[in-house]
Amino acid sequence: MAISDDELVRQLESVPLVDPPDMRAAVLARVRAGFNRPADRLKPVRTHYRIAFALAAALAIVVGIAVWRSPALRPQSAAATMAAPQPELIVQRIGDRFSVQANVGGRIDFDRTKLSRVETLSDGTVILQAKPGAAGTAAITLQVPGKEVVKTSVAVN
Repeated sequence: MAISDDELVRQLESVPLVDPPDMRAAVLARVRAGFNRPADRLKPVRTHYRIAFALAAALAIVVGIAVWRSPALRPQSAAATMAAPQPELIVQRIGDRFSVQANVGGRIDFDRTKLSRVETLSDGTVILQAKPGAAGTAAITLQVPGKEVVKTSVAVN
């Protein structure tokens, strides 16, 4: 059975109106109760974490600025980092012979009473040989003009 629109409107209009319940007072009471609650205090643990985080951030900033401004840690120009190498002698023993190589150009001198020059290689390495009957130690020196003199001694048997 279908109801016509007019019949539906008449039935709805015949229903008596009911006053709505007064909810305003209940809602306002709940809102006021929320404002009257004691404020939630921060727990001490959370406060400590916040203070520790703030101190760590401040420390990171200070260390970052110190490292950034530190002249020792800053990259230096290539001219400042290139220093002349210190004179150095590298002596290797192979049987009764000695291979003597210098890391800078200079003159290699040796004790001529105990050692003799066998040959000089193309890279500047000098090969020395112990003289027959020589014993003790023999001095080998590197003399570089205007630089230090490097001196070492080798055991000759």
